[in-house]
Amino acid sequence: MITRHGYVLGNPVTTKYLEDQTKVEYAHRVSVLSDKIYESAKGRCHGDYRPIAAKGNAQCKKNLETASKCIDPIENEFVLESKCFHPSPDKWCRDICMPYMFTLKWMKKLNVVPNDVYWSHWFLYGQVAGYVTEYSNDIYNLTFTKIKGAGHVAPEYKPRECLAMFQRWITFNPL
Repeated sequence: MITRHGYVLGNPVTTKYLEDQTKVEYAHRVSVLSDKIYESAKGRCHGDYRPIAAKGNAQCKKNLETASKCIDPIENEFVLESKCFHPSPDKWCRDICMPYMFTLKWMKKLNVVPNDVYWSHWFLYGQVAGYVTEYSNDIYNLTFTKIKGAGHVAPEYKPRECLAMFQRWITFNPL
């Protein structure tokens, strides 16, 4: 009998607040938003990119509208694919719909801290397959894994890497 404690989640939706927050940050990180637009929105909106934050703040509202004009026409799940408008050299971060930054911010709310394994490479066939960070607190452990080059539905982009990650997890082998 095998006993497994835990489960696998692929960029789970947890709160609309974090989704709104990270979408603007991620769009800037992958060059969809220019430094000028991002810095202006960050300053005028005090780092809060939710539409409600713009109520009563005309400058914030204007900046969020400008950011939206850059973000909204892009197919969220394929932000860095060739059919999108602003390709980026950062090819391993493809998803503005649910960017990995969202998951990282959500994990901070779980009150876990990184262990010795922090944003370490993991390999498959001698190549970097992604990055892993291990977290813990007094109650539980958590492993965050980023698959290099994957989009919103990671197995669609990187099936071998996803299978390897899952096989290692269920057999208690490290990445």
